[in-house]
Amino acid sequence: RKEEWLTSFFAKNGYKIHEDAVAAILEMIENNTEALRNECSRFFLCFEKNHLITEDDVEQILAHNREESPFTLFNAISDYVKPASARFESALSILRKIRNSKESNGVQFIAGLTWCFRKLKLWQEVNGDGTLGEFDLKKHGFSSKKMQTQYRNASRIWDYRETNKILAILADTDIQIRQLGTNAEDNLLELMIYSIITKKGESIEKMEYENL
Repeated sequence: RKEEWLTSFFAKNGYKIHEDAVAAILEMIENNTEALRNECSRFFLCFEKNHLITEDDVEQILAHNREESPFTLFNAISDYVKPASARFESALSILRKIRNSKESNGVQFIAGLTWCFRKLKLWQEVNGDGTLGEFDLKKHGFSSKKMQTQYRNASRIWDYRETNKILAILADTDIQIRQLGTNAEDNLLELMIYSIITKKGESIEKMEYENL
């Protein structure tokens, strides 16, 4: 298991690591041994031996230097304190950074965002009333407190019905990109983000019809 590998890796190098920090690392880093080894070695340059690596340390070392991705975009649009207009502006900024990267791929971007909203749907199914305890949340894959907070916040923005609508919009956009090609990607992705944040999953066609 990757959790055991990580704990052992830090121990062999003279460090202890909290279980929430392990979960946070696995959420942020590509799940293969080489990527984990390379990224986690950065902790050894920043802390003295015998230091206990915490979730805050992970945030400081990895998250602040992390490239934008569908997961950082989901985190930005899940900030329920901000109005939809501010979240949309932030989302467009992140999307454009992703689109300007060498490895930009619209279909892969949608796949990442779909994973996040499927996770939100699971949260709403198992913890819709907010009564699930720490152990049961971890059993369902919500390992770290940071992840639990993220999906708790997201559920304040989108309810279960809206989450399903968003998953449908993501699937529809994926189909359109595959059919229309890369030239249409930017417009389709921006419309998709607009639908998710501003209209909570209503299709563009329905929005246009209602405005007639």
